Amino acid sequence: MERIHRLTLWLTVIALGLAVAPALLAQTVVAPTSNQSQNVNQSTTISVQGQGIANTCYVPTTAQMAASPTCNQDPLGNPTGGEWVKLAGTITTAYHFEMDADGDHWHMRTTTHSELTGNGACSGAKYVEKEDFNSDYKLTVTDTQTFVKSDFQQDDKIKLVSQGPLPNMTAVTRTHVIVDEQGNVTVVKTFPNAQGQTVTKCSK
Repeated sequence: MERIHRLTLWLTVIALGLAVAPALLAQTVVAPTSNQSQNVNQSTTISVQGQGIANTCYVPTTAQMAASPTCNQDPLGNPTGGEWVKLAGTITTAYHFEMDADGDHWHMRTTTHSELTGNGACSGAKYVEKEDFNSDYKLTVTDTQTFVKSDFQQDDKIKLVSQGPLPNMTAVTRTHVIVDEQGNVTVVKTFPNAQGQTVTKCSK
């Protein structure tokens, strides 16, 4: 359902990370010699095109499918289970990075918010998509900067709102994973199950 959207969004987040990396690396990656903690904040907003997601809460009509046989497929030709919605707009990502004075405890939080609009490929209906993606990543490292322990939590909520009579769609995913010093992985909390699958709700 969300393959293209997730791929392009993550590429955007990676690009943002690369954009702020020089500032973060200059201040944080090398353990401070002054025995002082580090605290860095950065925020970036970019315009994006070519985003997309399927409204799986709406089943295209027979007439719509006859007029546009591929309107329920993503750009790769995969069936979406609903009409494909092409989106564009802005994505804002805020980064917060902390490191203690010893340089062995790192903490990075990211908050990504999208404001996108587009039209359904089958219905032509206008949609507004708002997404909030939050991650919280804690690391423990050695003196040689080798990761020995991590705690990762992410929350992702997408809301696709029809600007007319068609149903809205809300998709939520939550995951919390810990890796200990021996490399053992523990799934602490996920929603709705241990695989962290997406829960989709339809409304109007």
